[in-house]
Amino acid sequence: MVSSLDSKYSTKSVFKKYLYANKDFSCLPLSDFIKKEELPTNPVKLEGVLFILLEEGEIQMQIGYDDFTLKKKHLILIQPEKPFRLDAIKENSKGIVLFIKSNGIIGRMGDHSLIFSLNFLETWSDSIFQIQEKVMPFFSNIFERILFETNEENTNNTIVNAYVITLLLELQAITNSLNVKNRAALEITQKFKKRVYANMEKQMTITDFAKQLSVSANHLNKCVKSISALSALQLLNKIKITEAKYLLFISELTISEVSEKIGFEDPSYFSRFFKKQTSFTPKQFRKMFEMS
Repeated sequence: MVSSLDSKYSTKSVFKKYLYANKDFSCLPLSDFIKKEELPTNPVKLEGVLFILLEEGEIQMQIGYDDFTLKKKHLILIQPEKPFRLDAIKENSKGIVLFIKSNGIIGRMGDHSLIFSLNFLETWSDSIFQIQEKVMPFFSNIFERILFETNEENTNNTIVNAYVITLLLELQAITNSLNVKNRAALEITQKFKKRVYANMEKQMTITDFAKQLSVSANHLNKCVKSISALSALQLLNKIKITEAKYLLFISELTISEVSEKIGFEDPSYFSRFFKKQTSFTPKQFRKMFEMS
């Protein structure tokens, strides 16, 4: 994790410099953020929540196991511990970046654990929200007020808290109003992803996960495919590979240690699995980044 003191997990990203200051939160215009970041950034995980409100322009980035090209009127939410990488941001892009530490300012105005237990803040929940034209000014106002308050000499934490809570509740309303054809399938898929993440170091089959979710393996597969267009096994493999890539790049763990971290007892089997999914061995993948 980004703030870990263990050298095996020490970050190679400059995110730490700008987002992990001695504050519970950081907020700055996207234009300033672009100037401070070298793109593409290294893959990174954060221990808090990162919001990017994109009002104008375009951002290319990898979030979790997917690549995105996002244009204006999008809100990007990077949940705690979700690996991501910024690839490119157009120079004319306009927006605001907000980062909240996981033990941040929410506690002053309510139950911190309640706020951060919202479903959309779970690691493998969706990260992209398209904001409707009619509500975009409301989101811009929330972010601009947070930006203003956080850059005052004497920050009014009570006001910042109130606007952050408003932002979270607005996102909850958007999530609840999404026209999902099969909400039950979405819930099972989200629970499946959560279980995969929680059991990353275990070698579990789709049948094992299905038992944990009290459904049949066939039903789990149908639900996952209806939401993600992937079979449950394909989604499981994508999540595992994403975590392996992150560990190979960001850490000093050996190949065997990375293998154990994603649930493979046999490093040789892990290497074959990795090559099948990526066309590279773990050693080749790591060397490719070291040379770049």
